[in-house]
Amino acid sequence: EIDSARLKPGQPVHLSVDALPSERFDGVLASVSPAVSTEQEKNRTVKVKVRWTADRSRVRPGMSVGVEVVVGAADGVLFVPSPAVMEKAGRRTVFVVQDGRLRERVVEPGLGNWETTAVAKGLAEGELVLLSAGQSGLEEGARVAAEPAP
Repeated sequence: EIDSARLKPGQPVHLSVDALPSERFDGVLASVSPAVSTEQEKNRTVKVKVRWTADRSRVRPGMSVGVEVVVGAADGVLFVPSPAVMEKAGRRTVFVVQDGRLRERVVEPGLGNWETTAVAKGLAEGELVLLSAGQSGLEEGARVAAEPAP
């Protein structure tokens, strides 16, 4: 529902098939329902139809398929894992690790999804960002032992 206003026929989509985890397929958003579902079990979803543009000969009827609609793209920007970005008092922040201590930093997020969020301002390439920002008890100045992610 939150992104429904950004969906338009013709947008590219990426399709992932649970049974073929190492493959990604391309498609195009064919249509978008004009209404949001209010049925409780559908959790305010928007029905869309997708047209496959890739070879789907290995995909069988009934297989579970995930659909990611590309609503925007950016090159040359920093991305952080989305769970690292917190919201506090209307500001978006992350914890960076400096000299073995946590430092809270206000950032300006850009495009994002469940996995990654672009950071338009507030971070520099190579800075260590705390990935488990949702844990209770974390605060500015807390001592940490940092291990860079692969």
